[in-house]
Amino acid sequence: MQKNKLSLHANTIFSCFIYFIILVKCLFLFFVIWNFYLKKKNGGGNDRNETKLQKKVLYYRNLMENIFIILVSLLLIYLFNPYHDNKYLDNKKVKILFFIYGVLMLVTFDWSEFVAG
Repeated sequence: MQKNKLSLHANTIFSCFIYFIILVKCLFLFFVIWNFYLKKKNGGGNDRNETKLQKKVLYYRNLMENIFIILVSLLLIYLFNPYHDNKYLDNKKVKILFFIYGVLMLVTFDWSEFVAG
């Protein structure tokens, strides 16, 4: 009985962690859309004409992206720890997170350095 309670508690913590990662990703998307709107509103997004609000929105967009990368990296370390038998790898939410993480890494990768070399 004690093992079931512990398992349920671990499952709840894992689910909360997944939902927190999803929340961070939603906040990132919110700041991306808001940044896009502010650029369009200010005439095409010339960097010299950036307002304080645009700079803050860009800062929080980058912050949310970095937090997301850190959280998913921690999740990967937990899931693929060779010393831990993990039952969460078949979870649909985890698969979606890995998909989003992979797409984000490909989109945000600095391809100019890769192609130039």
